[in-house]
Parts: sequence; structure tokens; C-alpha cells
Amino acid sequence: KDTPLEQIATTLSNYYGVKITLNKEDAAQIAMNRITIEFNNQPLSAVLDELSLTTSYEIKPTSKDNYEISIK
Repeated sequence: KDTPLEQIATTLSNYYGVKITLNKEDAAQIAMNRITIEFNNQPLSAVLDELSLTTSYEIKPTSKDNYEISIK
């Protein structure tokens, strides 16, 4: 609850075995954005879609098992 997005990205990275990073240019603004969200045994694609809708940030794959969060 009320968790910084940077921490959520780290938690999801560890849980799903992928790398989710913040866009370098947007990192300062994104990192401390706090949200409350809960995921229950959902596939990674559904989690990333929901997170993108909740935050209005773009989450896109950069390579296999690597994703980047940026400002739309």
C-alpha cells in the first residue's frame, strides 16, 4: 500500500524473473510516485497492463525479459 513505483518495479522483477527498469530521463519523476495496487497470481502481461493503466506510464519491452517504465 502506498508503495513507491521504483520498489514495485523491483518486487515485480524479482517475482517474475525479469528486469523492469525506469527510463533514465524520467526516473526521478517516476521513482517516488506512490501507488496502492494488488496483484494475485496474474500473468506478467496482465500485471504490466494494469500497472500502466493505474499510473498512466508506458511500460514496454526493451528486449527479452527486460521492460522499461517511462512517461507517456
